[in-house]
Amino acid sequence: MAFSLVELMIVVAVIGILAAMVIPKVTNYSQQAKEAAAKENLHTLRAAIEVYASRHNGVPPGYMNDDPVTNPIPANIFVVNQLASARLLRKIPQNPINNKATLYCLRTEVDFPPVGTDNWGYLYKPSTKTIKLDAAGRDSKGVLYSDY
Repeated sequence: MAFSLVELMIVVAVIGILAAMVIPKVTNYSQQAKEAAAKENLHTLRAAIEVYASRHNGVPPGYMNDDPVTNPIPANIFVVNQLASARLLRKIPQNPINNKATLYCLRTEVDFPPVGTDNWGYLYKPSTKTIKLDAAGRDSKGVLYSDY
């Protein structure tokens, strides 16, 4: 039994319609997975910062000699070394939105940018113990990544 050209065209059209319906769903799930991973990474970083601060008389990582009177060291490696030496975190997790595993410390007088810049994986302000994603754009629900 053979198929006619018209029957084959109908089958191909049906497969195309099904694919057009499925592909956006799969893409959306992939994006939602990245968003969930980003939130989990932030949770991990925030927990490490809180534990570090509780072990160092309330002083969060980022300050030289745990002295909050000084300005924080902006270098990524300084905070990583502090968290690693406290056995809280071996490395900065990758930001799944912009694929960067870097952290930048904001000075006490500097505010977070209103939206992510994509220059770093994370922005961290030791004076408030606040860490945010440095990712431009919005998630699948319309929330700014920098508001996570």
